[in-house]
Amino acid sequence: MSINIEKELQLFCKNIIYLKNLHGYSKAEMAKLLGISRYTLSKLEQGIMPNNLYIDIFYNIYDEFHILPNKIICVDLQTETFTASKNENT
Repeated sequence: MSINIEKELQLFCKNIIYLKNLHGYSKAEMAKLLGISRYTLSKLEQGIMPNNLYIDIFYNIYDEFHILPNKIICVDLQTETFTASKNENT
């Protein structure tokens, strides 16, 4: 399986924006749910991976939205298009 980190980063950021908008969360509400600052969320919304982003965000995404880490980075949640190897589980 080939890994395209840039593509996965962009998809992760896009999915965060999608979830925020889908559920009608404000920036402050979404940041709190994810366990990050509003500044960090702003960076993600700009497609920038902040240096201070920790793995806890994936646990928080799962707790709140029931989305596994591999899905948040490999699936376009808006279209449910899987972009990674077909052998991986979503």
